[in-house]
Amino acid sequence: MATLFVVPAFGFFIFNFSPEKNVFAQPNENWDDGLNWNLAVKKIKELENLVKIQDERISVLEKRPKLSDFRSTVELQEKVQRQNDRIVELETRISKLEVMVTDSLTFQLIMMPPLHTTSWPLTR
Repeated sequence: MATLFVVPAFGFFIFNFSPEKNVFAQPNENWDDGLNWNLAVKKIKELENLVKIQDERISVLEKRPKLSDFRSTVELQEKVQRQNDRIVELETRISKLEVMVTDSLTFQLIMMPPLHTTSWPLTR
């Protein structure tokens, strides 16, 4: 009884789903003549160009530095600027100290009595 049902069902599937029914284009059929085909090809080319442009935009965005990289660069520049300002301040203080030391040495040399005094006979 089951075979009576299986054989017709199998035959139904074989005849309804054969490859000849599902093949839409023959190998020798020319698709270039149809207006719809030309529009489809044109649309595909336009979409390919859009995809290419979007890929270029994405690659540019990926190459751009991230916000965190930008912030760290700005922080580094600020730190370098503060250090440069500190260096200039220290150089100014050093030069003032050098001037003070030089002035005090000059003053000491002026105020020092001569080490050797020779007594010249005064003759008149």
